[in-house]
Amino acid sequence: MEGPPERVRQVELNIREGEQVVEERGPGPRVRRPAARADRQGQDRARLFGQRKRQAPPGRARGGKKNGAQSIGESRGGWGTKLHVVAADDKAAAGFMLSGGDAADGPKGGELLPRLGRAPEGAWLLMDRAHEGRATRELSESLGHRPVIPPKRNRRAPWAYDGEPYKKRNEVERFFCRCKRFRRTCTRHDKLDRMFVMFVRMGFIHDALH
Repeated sequence: MEGPPERVRQVELNIREGEQVVEERGPGPRVRRPAARADRQGQDRARLFGQRKRQAPPGRARGGKKNGAQSIGESRGGWGTKLHVVAADDKAAAGFMLSGGDAADGPKGGELLPRLGRAPEGAWLLMDRAHEGRATRELSESLGHRPVIPPKRNRRAPWAYDGEPYKKRNEVERFFCRCKRFRRTCTRHDKLDRMFVMFVRMGFIHDALH
């Protein structure tokens, strides 16, 4: 800041020690004191809420940490959750479970089947090639199912299967399409499994009633 020495001296005398100086540009150089009202208002607001300036809110105001199971895993498509379902038809699920996106379908299908209990004798169980492993087929037979599943194309000893009932396997694909109509289920907005499962069940109930 430049100017006559007398003017500079006068400015120095008018400024108290430790006070902030603000320079304004206009027709001529001048110095003013910063307005203190805004600072006082900020101090009053901070005092009103029992906080100092720039102090974070207490932990109880931010909410507690969410702890619990989270079935999330990284697959080729990114981080996600798999929904494994045994569907009675395109609108009803006999049972389901969650797993991370990196989990294989076959082993998880083997975990889900025993939860459903023993099936009526001779009930068809239509599965795609992801569940064609020997362990899954033997488990389904031990539970009273008649597994209908095509072998993989690279099987050295493929088996014959009834293609006519297998045509109805598209019902489970239609079931998943109905689930994806609910955005909260499709994109998993919830962090914990227990909340996500609740909204999945709500979607099942909606489809069963409509």
